[in-house]
Amino acid sequence: MGVAMSITAFPVLARILAELKLLTTAIGETALAAAAFNDVAAWVLLALAVAISGSGDDRRSPVTSLWVLLSGAAFVAVWMLAVKPLMSWVARRSDSGGGGGSAVWVAFTLAGVLASGLATDMIGIHAIFGAFVFGLTVPKDGGFAGRVTERVEDLVSELLLPLYFASSGLKTDVATIRGGGALGILALIIVTACAGKIMGTFAVAMACGMGAKEAIVLGVLMNTKGLVELIVLNIGRERKVLNEETFAILVLMALVTTFITTPTVMAIYKPARATGRRRLHPRKLHGPTSAPSSPSSAAGGAAGANAMELRVLACIHGGHDVPALINLIETIRGHTQPRRLVKLYILRMVELTERTSSILMARAARRNGLPFLRPYRRGDDQVDVAFGTYAQLGHVHVRPMTA
Repeated sequence: MGVAMSITAFPVLARILAELKLLTTAIGETALAAAAFNDVAAWVLLALAVAISGSGDDRRSPVTSLWVLLSGAAFVAVWMLAVKPLMSWVARRSDSGGGGGSAVWVAFTLAGVLASGLATDMIGIHAIFGAFVFGLTVPKDGGFAGRVTERVEDLVSELLLPLYFASSGLKTDVATIRGGGALGILALIIVTACAGKIMGTFAVAMACGMGAKEAIVLGVLMNTKGLVELIVLNIGRERKVLNEETFAILVLMALVTTFITTPTVMAIYKPARATGRRRLHPRKLHGPTSAPSSPSSAAGGAAGANAMELRVLACIHGGHDVPALINLIETIRGHTQPRRLVKLYILRMVELTERTSSILMARAARRNGLPFLRPYRRGDDQVDVAFGTYAQLGHVHVRPMTA
């Protein structure tokens, strides 16, 4: 019960922040960073809870529980020392091989997920812990992790995850919560869960110099529950640690604490008021360098004129914008020699949705919310390939950005 009430659901919180347009704000950054550490601690506590609980009516002895814990620690050490370098090699091969062979490496990765789950299940820890540890071994720099996420997120988020929640709902018998005593316990658990997360977060945030309103909002955000808690509760129910009434009470507690997050944050936190007080500094496209004003100075200033470049910011939404943009840039440059130097900033406009890949991309943005530069990588989409080729053949300096 302690693990179930102390968990913060990182995926659910990320989607709530994306829905409220707080993902790239200061409080969103703080909430996600804290939730990430909380999520890792929750997985460790999950493994600990499974290790010390028996299967069915068979309770494990302390020696058996210690053996399971040591085996789990050895599993994590082996995967970090042996599997992590292997996955780094797989990521490099996938990035260098372009998009053609990425499907093979994605399939290899998914096979590794299943193998890791099987290993932890044989140890005596839940299979999902092995899958989580394998996810930690996949390098996050580069495009490999993003490609794996894009391949599996629709299947997981739209099919498997709703089915798991549905199965948890089928196991929850609300009718077991009957009488004033059970309802009192439900209210007490909800109050305890909210007070523990909100007041604890509020105290630490205030000690770190955060404002009172922001500290309360951060506490409400950290009170979000989700998938990991349902996993803990289902394991407790399967191991006969929780009876039907306690299981139903804790599931309802998770639903209530998650439901109140969005309306509470919308009611007490108005980010537009905070951002409105910021001073916006004007930015120039080019420096104060001036072109030569006379033919006599033109010869002496030829080097300065050649050093000048026209900076163009172009916003695109997809591949259909590429030909028209290239034709426009070529028209601007003209056909006389020497051709005008152009630095082209390609700004990809990506809609921030609740998809995992979109949230991961937003996490890579700068903290101030400005567009961030993206390095070219082999195997990128057709838009990046097109502008990369144009930069080489047309001698144009292209800087890709994403907003």
